[in-house]
Amino acid sequence: MTYELDAEAIEQITGQVVNHRGITDRFEAVSVAFEQRVSEALGRIDALAADLEARAAALGERLAKLEQDDQARYRQYDAEKPKQPASTIKVGVRPAGRGSAVPDVQNESAFARKAREQRLGKQG
Repeated sequence: MTYELDAEAIEQITGQVVNHRGITDRFEAVSVAFEQRVSEALGRIDALAADLEARAAALGERLAKLEQDDQARYRQYDAEKPKQPASTIKVGVRPAGRGSAVPDVQNESAFARKAREQRLGKQG
């Protein structure tokens, strides 16, 4: 089967083919440019990751050095600190109360006054 096309139809088909090729070429150029930009971005990301790894390693070293210095300071402090004799340490003994045995009635709160009155009521 053979089809005959007039000149106008052939011209339209040719124009569409040329248009399709132009679109395909532009798409290919955009695709190549996109791949190139992605590759450059990945390169920058790799460089940043390497920089961050180097910084993390440096910070880890600084932290280890600071911890080591802290431990040395604590050891030095412990070595220089005067030792208390074991006889002066009293376990379970409460310190003596502060202040006078006479309550300060003028400055006490209502709650303290009520508690004092209840104590005195129980004692007397």
